[in-house]
Amino acid sequence: MHDKISTPDREAVVFAYRFDESGRANALTGCTAAELSSSARGFIWVHLNLADVRARQFLSDLEDVPAAALQAMLRSSDHQQMHHEAGVLWGVFPDLAQDFDGVRDDFAHLRFLLSDRWLVSGRHHAAHAIETLRRAIEAGASVDAPVTLFETLADHIADGLDGAVTRMADELDACEDRILADDSSKEARALGLLRRQGVRIERKLAGVHSILRRLEGARPESLSSAVHAAVIRVSHRFETLHHESHALVERTRLLQDEVSNQLQSSANAHLYVLTILNSVLAPAVLVTGFFGMNTADLPFKDDPGGTWYGLALCVVAAGLTLWFMRRRGAIGARKS
Repeated sequence: MHDKISTPDREAVVFAYRFDESGRANALTGCTAAELSSSARGFIWVHLNLADVRARQFLSDLEDVPAAALQAMLRSSDHQQMHHEAGVLWGVFPDLAQDFDGVRDDFAHLRFLLSDRWLVSGRHHAAHAIETLRRAIEAGASVDAPVTLFETLADHIADGLDGAVTRMADELDACEDRILADDSSKEARALGLLRRQGVRIERKLAGVHSILRRLEGARPESLSSAVHAAVIRVSHRFETLHHESHALVERTRLLQDEVSNQLQSSANAHLYVLTILNSVLAPAVLVTGFFGMNTADLPFKDDPGGTWYGLALCVVAAGLTLWFMRRRGAIGARKS
C-alpha cells in the first residue's frame, strides 16, 4: 500500500493532482477551491476527506456548483444518486472499503463533482477504487480529461466489485462441490453468509445501474456528448455486473434449497427408522407393562419358567407387528 494513505485523515484535502495538456499528473502539496477555477491549462483532481470539517469550507468556496450537488457531497446519507445541472455532474457511488490490510468486502461510498475543468471526489472512509487509481496515476498513467478520469474511476469501482463477485463465485463453487458430494451438513451457514454478501453487492449494483440508466435516458441539454458517452459505457459495465451478481444470488438460493432438501431427507430417514422401532417395540412394551402390574393371578407368576414365557410373548408380539406392517406395505413402500 502506498505510503501516503497512512496520513489522509489529518487534512481535508487527502491529495490533489494537476494534469497537463498531455495528461501527465503532477502532485500538488496543497490545493484551494480558487485553483480549480484558474485559467491554467489542463485540469485538477482533488480528493477530500469528508470527515474533516474543513472539507465543508473547501466545497462552499467552489464557484458555479449547484446547491444540490454540495448537499449531496456533505450529506452523511449513502443513498446512491447521479444528477447533472449547470455543467456539473455529481453523484454517490458505492465502492469497496480499504484499510491497511487491503480491500475488504464491505462498502464505502464515493461522492464526486465533475466539470470540464476539474474532478472533486470525497469519502468518509478509505475506498479501494480511489487508492487503485491514485497508484496508477503515480505509476505514470496519463488522463486527458476530467470525464476520462471519472470513467476510469468508475471502471476501478466496477473492477473491485467484480473481484468481490468472483471471490464469492469461487466460494460458492467449493460449497457446491461439497454439497454434491453429500457433505451438506456444514454448508447451510456458509451459504447463508454468501447469500447475504451477494444480496448486498447486487443491491448496490442495481442502484448504480438504475441511476446511470436514468441519466442516460434523460440526457439534460447541458450534458456534453463526451460525458453522455462515458455514462453509457459505465452503465453497460455495471449492467453486466448486475446480471452476474443476480445470477450468483439465484444460484446461492438454489443451493440453499438443495441443502435444505438434503437435510430434510436425512431427518425423514432418521424419523422413519425411529417410527419403525417404536412400532415394533410398542407391543413388547405393552407385554412387559402388563406383567409388571402388582396384582394377583398374573400368568406365569408361580411358574419356574415364567420369565422366559413372558420374553417369548414379547418376541411374538414384536414379530406379529413387523409382519403386519410388511403386509400393509408400510416398510416395503419406504424402501422402494
